[in-house]
Order: sequence, then C-alpha cells, then structure tokens
Amino acid sequence: MINKIIFFGTSEFGIPILDELRCAKYNIVDIVTAPDTPAGRGYEIQKSAIKKWAEQANIKTLQPEDLKDKKFVEELSAFGADMFIMAAYGKIIPKNILDIPSHGTINVHPSLLPKYRGASPIQTAILNGEQETGVTLILADEQMDHGPIIAQEKTYIEATDTNKSLHWRLASVASEMIIKTLPKWVENRIKPIEQIHAEATYTKIILRQDGKIDWTKPAQELERAIRAYYPWPGTFTFLPNGKRLKILESELLKENFDYAPGTIFETADGQAAVTCGKEAIILKKIQKEGAEVTDGKSFTNGHRNLTGIALK
Repeated sequence: MINKIIFFGTSEFGIPILDELRCAKYNIVDIVTAPDTPAGRGYEIQKSAIKKWAEQANIKTLQPEDLKDKKFVEELSAFGADMFIMAAYGKIIPKNILDIPSHGTINVHPSLLPKYRGASPIQTAILNGEQETGVTLILADEQMDHGPIIAQEKTYIEATDTNKSLHWRLASVASEMIIKTLPKWVENRIKPIEQIHAEATYTKIILRQDGKIDWTKPAQELERAIRAYYPWPGTFTFLPNGKRLKILESELLKENFDYAPGTIFETADGQAAVTCGKEAIILKKIQKEGAEVTDGKSFTNGHRNLTGIALK
C-alpha cells in the first residue's frame, strides 16, 4: 500500500501524471520542483509549470537549489513518504534521497530506454525520423535514466507530429502507465529488468541557437527540425534586411531546383517554398519579426520582392 507520495517534476509533462494520481486518490504530500527563475525579456520571476499546478492543488512545494542540502534532506525525510515519483525534474537525484521511500523512486522517461537517455528524447526521436517511441518507468538510481525497467509502452509518431503534440501524447501514456503499474509494484508483482547499457544512446540539452536553420542541409532534415523544435526553441532564419523569420510549419517538397540553398521561390500553385541542400520545403505557416502569423501563400503575395532572394 502507498500512503504518501512525493513528486519530483518541473515541466508540463508531469501534470497529467499528477492529475491521474489525484483522481486515483493517491496522497501527494509534497512536490519538489525547480527554483523560481527570471525569464523573458523583462526577466520576470517565473514559477515552474509544476509549482503552478501545486499551488492550485494546495500542495506544499520544496524548491532546493542544492539537493545535497542537509536541511532539504531532513525536511524531505520528515514527510514519511513511501514512494517518490519523478518526471522531467531536470536534475539527477543523489542516492541518499532515492533511498528514503520504502517503495523506491520511480522515474518516468519519455523514450524506449535505453534509447534516448537525457534531456531531449522527444525532440531527438522526431529529428531522427523515428516512427515509434514510448514511455519507460524505471527504478531510479544515481545515474541518468540508468535504472532497471519496471514498465515500458510503445506509441506511434505521426509524420506531422511536433514536439508539442508528441509531448502531450506521451504524457497521457505515462499517466495511464503510472496508475496501472503502482499497485503491481508495491505488491511485488514486477521484477525490474536491467537495461542493456551497451545499447544506450544519449540526447543533448536543446539550446535556443539550435533553431537557426542551415539551408544547406537536406529538406527532410529541416522539415523534421521544424517539427522537433516547435514550439521551443522554434526554427528561424533571417530575411535580407536582417529581420527574423520564424518557420512554424512546413511541408517536404521532393523535387530539386536550380536555385542556391535558401532561395525563396513560388510553387506552381502559389505557395512559398525554399530550396535546401537537397530538395525543398514549402512554408505552410510563418511569422515575420514584428508581424502576425501567416500562411506561405499570403506571405508570397505580400512580399513579391523577396521571390528569388536568399534567406540567411
């Protein structure tokens, strides 16, 4: 039986899991999340998505700067929780904390481990053109996404999936998995399976500059990047006047053209397209700096002078 749960999380990925835990009447006694940080142009202090959820649910939060802080560890232990659940928390948790709950710490990871350990498994799956991915529940240890597997489920990746759409599909899968798995785990009906560590692959932290488009790359690679980086960091290029042009949605155009990579041209049906290192992409949805989001056709109609011009 699970009497008290402490949840570790920072991003929105954990919200459906928390919602399902509450619906199933699990007692979430505390939430550990990232400290508030300044963000945006005005550097206003921002709360994590999980902290906002906790405040609405009237659940206490802890926001340690240092997980080894003695006061934090003592406060965490004082709750008497018998399970920790971790989802997109953003830090590796020390062993002395993982060992506090009697039923251990379950980590929810949005990939088919040992594939795509690390910070960006969803984006990387899209970038690599994967057709399936999934969610893995592991018994957390002090290494990144390394512990033995408790449960794993696959799901599909649509050809049009973005980071946003796949993120929420995986979060839904994860929330259902947690509810199905917890009773089996505490009743010792699951034997953890060691990951095949030799087959592990790793993902990197996505940076804002990763969204800068290099038009010399193949169109298929860029179309995937546009989906993988939506909505953050977003993909962008620059017009000849230096204005930023965000590419929000695109479509692969499997033809080769006698234009230099990055050249804007109009297709036979009036759509805006750009040549790449191989083939081209159609600009389905874009946003010029200081302007509203528009479709490619409207952009071409309003910027005839840009046809034949190379993006930077």
